[in-house]
Amino acid sequence: MTVLVLAAATVGFVAGAPAPERADLDEVFVPEELPSRQAADRIADTFGETTPALVLFDGRAPTDPDVLRAQARLADQVADPTPVEARSLAHAVEQATGQDPRQLSDEDLQAAAEEVTRRPQTAGLVGEEASLLVLGFPADADERAIVDATQAGLEGIDDDLAGLEVTASGPAHLTVDQRESGEGDLQVLMPLAGLVLLVVLYATFRRASDVGVCLATVFAATGLAYAALPWLGVPFSPLLFSVAPLIVGLGVDYVLHIVYAYQDEAATQRSAPAAMERAVHRVGRPVAFTVVTTCIGFGSFLASPIPQIQHWGALIGSGALAAFVLGFTLLPAAVGLRDREQTPEDRRPGWPGVIVDKLADGVGARPIGVLAGLAILTVAAGAGVASVDVAESVAQTDTTTPAERRLDRIEATVGTQASARVLVEGEAGDLREPLDELSQALADRPGVEALDSPTQRARAQTNGSLPAEDTYRELVAEGPPGELTADGITVIELRYDDGDPEAVFDAIRDTLETSPLEAQLTGSAVIREDSSGLILPNLVRSTGVALALVGVTLAAIHRSWRWTALAAAPLGLVLVWQFGAMGALGVDLNPVTGVTTAMVIGIGVDYTIHTTQATRRALAEGRSGAQAARAGLGEVGRPVLAATVTTTGAFLVLAVSNNPQVAQFGRVAAVVIASAFLASLTSVPALVTLFGPETDDDTSEADDPAAEPEARWRLHRVQCPACGASGALARPRSIAAVGEATCRACGGAVPVEGAGRPVPSAPEVGPFQRCLRCRARWSSDGRAGTGVELERCPRCGEADDLRRVQRVPWPSISRGRR
Repeated sequence: MTVLVLAAATVGFVAGAPAPERADLDEVFVPEELPSRQAADRIADTFGETTPALVLFDGRAPTDPDVLRAQARLADQVADPTPVEARSLAHAVEQATGQDPRQLSDEDLQAAAEEVTRRPQTAGLVGEEASLLVLGFPADADERAIVDATQAGLEGIDDDLAGLEVTASGPAHLTVDQRESGEGDLQVLMPLAGLVLLVVLYATFRRASDVGVCLATVFAATGLAYAALPWLGVPFSPLLFSVAPLIVGLGVDYVLHIVYAYQDEAATQRSAPAAMERAVHRVGRPVAFTVVTTCIGFGSFLASPIPQIQHWGALIGSGALAAFVLGFTLLPAAVGLRDREQTPEDRRPGWPGVIVDKLADGVGARPIGVLAGLAILTVAAGAGVASVDVAESVAQTDTTTPAERRLDRIEATVGTQASARVLVEGEAGDLREPLDELSQALADRPGVEALDSPTQRARAQTNGSLPAEDTYRELVAEGPPGELTADGITVIELRYDDGDPEAVFDAIRDTLETSPLEAQLTGSAVIREDSSGLILPNLVRSTGVALALVGVTLAAIHRSWRWTALAAAPLGLVLVWQFGAMGALGVDLNPVTGVTTAMVIGIGVDYTIHTTQATRRALAEGRSGAQAARAGLGEVGRPVLAATVTTTGAFLVLAVSNNPQVAQFGRVAAVVIASAFLASLTSVPALVTLFGPETDDDTSEADDPAAEPEARWRLHRVQCPACGASGALARPRSIAAVGEATCRACGGAVPVEGAGRPVPSAPEVGPFQRCLRCRARWSSDGRAGTGVELERCPRCGEADDLRRVQRVPWPSISRGRR
């Protein structure tokens, strides 16, 4: 029934989701309040926005009448199914003469073209033996549709023109090529990563049904996380898929803890429902803690002004929550269906157990050596942190697509197509002299290759001189200069050398600051340059806030500054190791690899909480620091190791991607996950072995003169009848007070006779019995070593869930934590 309900809810959730939106990298990394973006939005709202497709006519003179007619014909063919705004030398001739170039004679057409080439609006459209046609498609047009429409118009256009070669490129062509290249890469790598996950899980469980249940739960949780994005109003972008392995890693860790706990409980030969119930009770609390820390940590990303960082936070938080819900509903239900008519098999031995046992032996035998090795590794990694370079752009790539090669050819033939705009407040007709001075100053800036403005167009129509006030106003009102002004704003268009765009932008901004006009530089490259400097600082700030919130959460979980510091220590180690590995591998810190820093929150905290919680449970049972460290490592080591190997293997597959960003992300992510495992499962047990308390409540031992002089006495956890506190009890201070203790929470007296009474801690005795329902434990009738077994738990009356154990440090009944 649970499976059917979950399936129905999932189908309804996915089917009822709003239609997802798509966003490119420029949109998701640009804050809306950025001045250059606001200026671009104003220009787009006033003059419209288009996506250009560049068509190069190479091999013949730009004023060749046949080339000009071919440009007009191609623009008409492309505009037939999709309306476009065409800009070329042929269209400039049509605007100047008022006639279709195809209706003019060869002599008149060539003469008109030669005259038009001197005007500023044709800058960047002509070369020595080439010319350019710019087709402006609607901004909301699909990139694939733009490419298909352009290619359809090019078919056969140069067949009748000897020596003419026509090629096309542009932003849409670049996007399509990069998308197809990335999709082709991921179509191979993602199945390969899934195969690695499958192989490792099968080697872990050696049972196909266990692997199938785990993978079904994990992939269902990942799918639900992405299905939740439309509900949250988050548009899809390529970088959202970069954190999919992180969500899978979190889900694998959750389900492995449940499955391993189930196998442990199944070893007692109890029924499947009882074994799963005990397993859920055993791991539910630490897994819930990890989900809380993950959601709080990544939830802090929502405060960032960068949309992509907000989207990462929403997606990872949703994935962790979905993995937790399905892990504790779908997984138990599926396992219960599988084992409902048979006794679960004990499949605990395996390679994770062998490795963890050896690790526990090494940490327990040489804790000082382990800590010294971690310190040396941290110092060595810290030396490489300084060599990490910061690359603020996410668009850099080492690969060259066909569209990029064609664009390079266009720029080499007719000049750079890198453009920017200056938004000037005010109508051009009212800004004659200051606008002309600004245009002349911008044209003289180094790196500016061409400029188009209302005053420049007015000069072109009056033989290079600025017309008088009345004439100028008439030209702005009726002529080409008026195309660059409307609704209280004026636009100056620039083409610049993109060799050093940052220097060009700085020079332009310096000029704008000295102008009396209120102006703002904008354009796609300007927006990227402005926003790129905000990405990493915001990512670092968000990660810092996340770590701070996680620290507060750890303090609330452990309620002890020592345990909080112990749980936080591995995170610091992992951060240093990550940046040291990046320096050694030559990987830059950019917004993509910066996500791996946030992975420390999701994976590192997860491993640490499981380790500390298991260790504290062992300490609560009265074990020494060394015994508790080994017991805690033995309990959580197997699922954590299996989760580490599966997730690291998946990321290492991505490390061989042809896309350098994906490859860098895979390598760094694999280092982070392996580091989280090493730091959590070595530093915590080693520190507990050396400095850990002998009991979880840090009580000291006291001699009892009334008993054997050498006997050492401990106090079991009991519950205060006054306030309900458990485990916060002070040790009796005298012989007369052996029968009671003081509650540290309320100060009241707590009787300790019977359940929880002080008993000798040495020697260990056995056998003893333990109730798996209320977690009470006893040896015979409360006295050590008699060996008489009871049929029912003396605390709760349970008769079925009783376990026989061979050794126990305390033979009296004690109240454990559920």
